[in-house]
Amino acid sequence: MLLRRAKKKKEKIDGPSVEFTPSRILANGKSRSKLRISYPQALTAPDKVTISRGSFREDEILREVTLEPGRSEYHLHVQSARRPGICKIASEQGVRAELAFYPSHLQAVVFDWIPTFVMAFLIALFLRAFVVAAFYIPSRSMEPTLLVRDRLIADKISFVLNIDNVKRGDIIIFRPPPEAGEGSANKDYIKRVIGLPGDRIKVENGSVWVNGEALEEEYIASPPAYYYEEVTVPQGMLFVLGDNRNNSRDSHAWNFLPQENVIGKALSIFWPPNRAGLIRTDGITTALD
Repeated sequence: MLLRRAKKKKEKIDGPSVEFTPSRILANGKSRSKLRISYPQALTAPDKVTISRGSFREDEILREVTLEPGRSEYHLHVQSARRPGICKIASEQGVRAELAFYPSHLQAVVFDWIPTFVMAFLIALFLRAFVVAAFYIPSRSMEPTLLVRDRLIADKISFVLNIDNVKRGDIIIFRPPPEAGEGSANKDYIKRVIGLPGDRIKVENGSVWVNGEALEEEYIASPPAYYYEEVTVPQGMLFVLGDNRNNSRDSHAWNFLPQENVIGKALSIFWPPNRAGLIRTDGITTALD
């Protein structure tokens, strides 16, 4: 049996072909690539070749060249732009090709990492403003529940969505009212919610009374050694006290806190590690696994 060799057929070229040497160049404004354009037959009419970039601005023209008739092969040079992108080659007679301007290491950082960092920063700002935030305890007013230098995570989104989410026993962070004094204007306070709108509050005989009933408070440092006559918490207001009752400037000193001043609710201690855990309304910290 005779085996016949298959004849290789030459592919028919319908349009011009383009070859770059090298096939991609550094986006530094200096690198060059040699461009060879081959037509199936000699040109009989001029062909206008447009070299443009389609990266940041759509089809920004870098160079235009008119190829004179009479030849089938032409050689040009393409110089890189200073920014990464794609160089597009096109002509009236069907030349179509693309050349990549690839970034340097510094450009890769600028164009890839910096946008990522900016986006992460904006997300962090959004989370800080509306979702969660970290707070530092600078005083002893919430001992023994919270100690000096404890660092907390606070839930802010609940109060952004609905201020009525505040409950008795919650430990909240808030902007103090003007009655708290001039030195408190730029500080955030942290106290425990004792009275909600409509509650009757008084402090007498070492106990805090809410609506005629004495609170059982195992979380306080010591019983309050002061008297506070009975008041009714107005609508839109809260009555807050520090767990260290005798070492805290709170509602017993400056009366009521506007609900709109609430920033967030203390959720957990994250520092120091030996105190890390979730904060419960009974003043107990549940250790994290």
